[in-house]
Amino acid sequence: MRQTTLNVPLPEELETYLKVRMSEGKYKTASDYVLALIREDRERRARATFDRLLLEGLDSEPELVTPEYLAELRRQAQKRIERRRKRA
Repeated sequence: MRQTTLNVPLPEELETYLKVRMSEGKYKTASDYVLALIREDRERRARATFDRLLLEGLDSEPELVTPEYLAELRRQAQKRIERRRKRA
C-alpha cells in the first residue's frame, strides 16, 4: 500500500494534549494517534451511513418476499461482489 506523509502544524495546547495521550501508552507516536483518529472517524461515518440506510428501509413500504425476489437479490449481491473483486 502506498503511503504519504502529512505535516500538520499544531497549536501548543494540542501538542501538549497529544504528548499526554502518547504518555498514556496506547500510542507510541503522533502518527499512531492520528491514524487511529482517522480510522475511528471512518468507522463512525460508516456506522452513521448504515444507520441512516437501515432507518430508510424501516420507513419504506414493505415488499412481498418471494423466492423470485430472493433470487434477484442474490443475483444483484453477487454482481456487486464480482465488481468489487475486479477493482481490488
